[in-house]
This record gives sequence, structure tokens and C-alpha cells, in this order.
Amino acid sequence: MQTFASIAIILFAAVAVIASLTTLIRDKQSERGATTLIGLTALTLVVYETELLSTGPAVQLALLGISSVLGIHLLLTHREYWRKNLNPAMLLPAVLAATTFATNAIANPSLPLVELLARAAPIVFWVTIGILVSVSRISAPSLAAIGGLILGVSSLAAFLGDPWRACDQFKCGLFDSIFTGPFSSENYLAQVATIAILFVTVRGTSRQRPFVILLGATVLLAATSRTAAISLGIALVLGFALSRPARSARTHLAFWLVASGALASVLIVSNASPADYSNRGGIWRRTLATTQGNEWLGAGISRWSAWQQSGLLPPSNFPHNQLILIYFSAGVVGCAVYLIVLWRLLRTLTSNPNVALAATTMISYLLVSGITEVMWNPATIDGHCFVILAVLILNTVAPPALGEGDERKNTAPSRRRTSGRRAVRGGAK
Repeated sequence: MQTFASIAIILFAAVAVIASLTTLIRDKQSERGATTLIGLTALTLVVYETELLSTGPAVQLALLGISSVLGIHLLLTHREYWRKNLNPAMLLPAVLAATTFATNAIANPSLPLVELLARAAPIVFWVTIGILVSVSRISAPSLAAIGGLILGVSSLAAFLGDPWRACDQFKCGLFDSIFTGPFSSENYLAQVATIAILFVTVRGTSRQRPFVILLGATVLLAATSRTAAISLGIALVLGFALSRPARSARTHLAFWLVASGALASVLIVSNASPADYSNRGGIWRRTLATTQGNEWLGAGISRWSAWQQSGLLPPSNFPHNQLILIYFSAGVVGCAVYLIVLWRLLRTLTSNPNVALAATTMISYLLVSGITEVMWNPATIDGHCFVILAVLILNTVAPPALGEGDERKNTAPSRRRTSGRRAVRGGAK
């Protein structure tokens, strides 16, 4: 069965890569540059997580250097354009990165200058990305192709080594083993597969859907990531339900979606016993215990590794909860900023009918999966930046042309205006 699954993944991945490259080659000349730059950035972040490249400050600074050069190029060549089209909401991840940087510096005033500079790198990175996704345009098919290409390359790269690991005490796959791909954890592979699937919910990606969904579903099945599968199912239900109302209603629903996700996370964490959720409950309790007395600004992310070495925190685990990570790093202030970032991004992106469904499902997935996994660490540049980058990329898809907007919003007023003119003319006669 494992051999059959491996062959199926290789075949589906090869088809996905070929189909994605074919789509990207046919991209408009005016959009090809932006598509290439954003696609390479996303792919580099995922490759970073494979550890095929060396990790650490050197690679992070290289990513920062690439994004900085790109940002300078944009500023010099598109000054008038980006001034008019800069979307402030796309810069909000940089605000959260700045918050975690500031709270870390306050909580740890004796940090070396080198570490302070490394912690400042994500701020510059997200500012550059925010500008890039504000001024760039990528077609919906190319967006889906980026997701399919990244998932396809990741799946094929898995077979450079042994992509399967043995079952453990918590779970076992359908194939008597668990497919991790080229990553250290099957959960990250499942995140990449989920984002690729959610990309094809953008309007205009119907031709890309079959091969992306087929490969994504196969990878999810082989990875046996219950968190990703459950989160994807809930996200799709919420996405289809909450993206249907008119634009004015979607802006209000954005707030309630983010608030409900945060409340669910708090309730689950506060009521979990140490053995719950594959022993995550114990990690949550130990993390919260270390932040006592630092509730407002947190303990600072730099203390995590130090307290792991001293035994205060589990030696080989991260918080396994998105809000707990933010709370540890930046306290209540950081959590508030994080939720505002999600709310504002969702409100902004759902104003575009072409990406309303994709944006709602992605934010829903981030909230639900973030209950038991860390989806993004704003204090560093690594592979987990891919999820937030995927959300920001949706801003590059153009809204419908005039007359092709939300039919629920435009049709009824048009009828009223027509009947009104006829009534006036009839009265005049």
C-alpha cells in the first residue's frame, strides 16, 4: 500500500507541476514579473522549512536581502503607482512583527545587538511584501498555479530521501505509516496542501482545480494530519456560508468570525487537561505558567529557547497554539494586535467578490488549525510565513470589472430604477 501511495503521489505531483508551469508560461507579459517574484518568495519559504537549505540567521538575512532589493526596485520604478494603490491592510503583518520586536526588547533589555537586528528583519520583510502585494496583479489561474507548483515540487522533493515515518502512539496512517514529505513534520506538509487547495476557491481557477485538489487530497490522506483535515472541512463550511451574503454583511461577519475563533481557542486551552490533544494540554499549561507576571507584554520570544534549556518549558516542543505563542511573545497587547490583523485583512479581502470565498476559508483555517498548531511566528522569517503570505497574495487578484460585481447587490437596484423611470413617463403622458 505504501508503494502504491508513493507512485500515486509522484504521478499526481508531476501532472500538477507540468500543468502549473504551462499556466504560468501563458501568463500575461505585464503580470509575469510579479507572478515570478511572489511565487519564488513563497517557494523559498517552503523550501526553507524542508531544511534542504541551511537554516538560521544567514538564510533569514538572505531572504531579507532579496525582499529589500525587491522593495527598493518597486519604490524607484513605481513611485506614483504604489503611492496611489498602497493598501494599508497589507502592512498589518509588519505591525505585529514590530509589536513582538518591541515587547521582546522591553522584556529582554540585555539582548545582543546581533539578535536584536535579526528580530527586526521580519518587520522589513513584511513591509516589502505588503508593498509588493499592493502594487502587483496576478491572474486567478496563475495564483492557483503557484499553489499547485509549490505542492507539486514539495511532493516530488520528498522522494530525495525517505518521505515516510513510522506510526506513533497518537496516530497511524491508512498506509501503516505517515507521509511527511521533505519536512520534519507531516503537519507542515498538510498546511502546504491545504493552502494549495484553498487557492483554487478563487473565481476563475476552474481549469486548475482538478489536478490541485487531486494531489492535495492524496497528500492529506497520506499525511494523516487530523488537524489539517478537520480544519479544512470547517474552513470550507464557514467560507461558503460567510462569503455568500452581500458585501456590507460580510464586513460585519468578519469581526464575529475572528472573535469566535479566538474565543474557541481560549476555551479549549483553559479546559484542557495535560494529556489532552496528544499531550498538548501539558505544553499549554507549562507555557502559561511561565508568563505569570508578564501578562500584558509577554515574556519575549527570546526567552523560549532559554527556558527550554533550563527545563521550564518542554525541550523539543513549540507552544502548539497560535494565540499562546503570541501571548508568550507579546502578551495581551500582542494577542489584540494579532486578532486586529486577521479581522482587518479579512474585511479588506472579502470586499473583492473574486477572493471573498478564498479569504474567508483561509482565515477560518488559520483560526481553527491555530488551536493546536503554530501557524505563524511573527518574530522570525521561516517556512511558517507561507500561510500569512498566502492570505496577502489574494490581494493581487483584481476585483470584477464594472458590471460584473456582486449580482445580489447590483441586480435589485437596477430593476427599481427601471420601473421608476417607466412610472414617471407614464404619468407625464
